[in-house]
Amino acid sequence: MLTGNSRARGIRLAQAAGIACLCLYAAKAATWDTFSEAVYKNDVADMEAFLHAPDPIPDIDVRGTNGKTALMIAARSGEADLVMELLERGADPNSENINGGTPLMFAAMSGSIPVVRALLDRGADVGATGSNGWNALMVASAKGHEDAVKVLLDHGSDVNSADVYRWTPLHRAAYENRVSVVGILIRQEGVEIDFQDDQGATALHHAAAGGYQEIVDMLLVAGSNPARRDLSGRTAAAYAKDSGHERLADRLEGRT
Repeated sequence: MLTGNSRARGIRLAQAAGIACLCLYAAKAATWDTFSEAVYKNDVADMEAFLHAPDPIPDIDVRGTNGKTALMIAARSGEADLVMELLERGADPNSENINGGTPLMFAAMSGSIPVVRALLDRGADVGATGSNGWNALMVASAKGHEDAVKVLLDHGSDVNSADVYRWTPLHRAAYENRVSVVGILIRQEGVEIDFQDDQGATALHHAAAGGYQEIVDMLLVAGSNPARRDLSGRTAAAYAKDSGHERLADRLEGRT
């Protein structure tokens, strides 16, 4: 039978144990909440710091703003060491944000080859598309990251893949005046130089509209047809003229 002193001591021990459990829970919750907050704020430095904290991170793929994960944020920042650490911890290389964006697409934005390669080595889907139909190759092409474009093509990315508006990587590169990327894409076996978007425009139409003489010449040499018309019946020369590029329009009209 417990004496009064024994009973009191037992109560104190139980209380102490309960407080210890609460403190441990609070510490883990703080680590979790802080990592989660770092992801939410896109804070790469804090994410890296909490990865090296003694307490484990319950969910390495916790979602932040617009459904982005730590891996997506690190990939967008070109933080190769952090990307590899997250992958080692089990981060999903094929996770998607609310728009269907993947870590590989974010890596294509940064143009970081170590990050792109790390994700591909861990099974990132090179053909994954977002809600707008963009894939990593389209992103890299639009951004002008020629080395990333080469790596993605080497890993099987479709040079003729099209987004929801039927724009291909070549359309994007021509529209953004990415000369080096256009040069890479037009040399790919099977590339459709005159692939038409949902308005019937080709890469040549977009290059002409921008007044991008060098890209226009590259596309013509590669076999683009200057007489091809869009759904409104307009040629690349008409695009150039409507955009105020009269000299380029005259050159294109001379080729039809």
